[in-house]
Amino acid sequence: MRCQHDGVSVLNIAFSTNKYMIKPDCLRKLVVNKYEIIHLMLKMFHISKSYLHIINKHDMFLLSRFIKPIYKLYSLMLRNGAKMDRKKTTNMEIKKLNHTNIYQFLRKNSGITKQDIVSRLQLCLPTITQNIIELQDEGLVEKSGSIGNTGGRRAKTYDIIKDARTAIGLDITRNHVTAVAVDLTGSIIDCVRTRKNFELTDDYYQYIGNLVSSVIDKAKLKPELILGVGIGVPGLVTADNQTVFFGQILNFTGTTCSEFSKYIPFKTALFNDANAASFAEIWAREEIKNAF
Repeated sequence: MRCQHDGVSVLNIAFSTNKYMIKPDCLRKLVVNKYEIIHLMLKMFHISKSYLHIINKHDMFLLSRFIKPIYKLYSLMLRNGAKMDRKKTTNMEIKKLNHTNIYQFLRKNSGITKQDIVSRLQLCLPTITQNIIELQDEGLVEKSGSIGNTGGRRAKTYDIIKDARTAIGLDITRNHVTAVAVDLTGSIIDCVRTRKNFELTDDYYQYIGNLVSSVIDKAKLKPELILGVGIGVPGLVTADNQTVFFGQILNFTGTTCSEFSKYIPFKTALFNDANAASFAEIWAREEIKNAF
């Protein structure tokens, strides 16, 4: 019998009518860790179990001829499985990208209908509808009204819920600390600026932790909706936003994010203050193409 996989000959197996057949029980004893592979191979090539018999263990030597091609087949199957996994990952990435793009379009445009999103993003209506439902379930989007002629069915409009999530920003300088709370549009909810000399002490870390709590209380934010705290510092930080690798201005090279966030009960990350300011400027005003 000639077995094919994707047009390529993988195995050439010849079975006699009665004599050289494989009995699963013996096979399981002699090649314990290979039985599942063989069974999978037999299923792939639709070999009926009713034909699998063996007269005695002496004939099991035939099995040794199949081990190498079986492993080749197994490797081929693993490679094909990897391709399927990559395809699955790609589909998931596309869904995630669509989800993000739809939300960002709603964030930048108020009072938008589904048809507006279809026209702008070139996505099908079912995809738009499904993602809007998911965003509503996540508490990020809500119906904001309707538009249209009185003679026909009015189209519903959607907007993001601005305070569905919030974030805290800290700006640390030599003599001051500023804490600010912002919503999902980048608008400032509240801000606290205090005079405090920078120092690498536990008292200082406790002070900025209390300042974060103060701005949260003042803005009446729900802790469970806070995405995290970004800490802007006058120094260069590592790519993972966890360590200052050059901080001559405040002489704090080597200081880590875990030290700054010792008394902050949220996810935290360090940012160079100039880069953070430039990013915020461009993010808030898309017409700006260069922050310099």
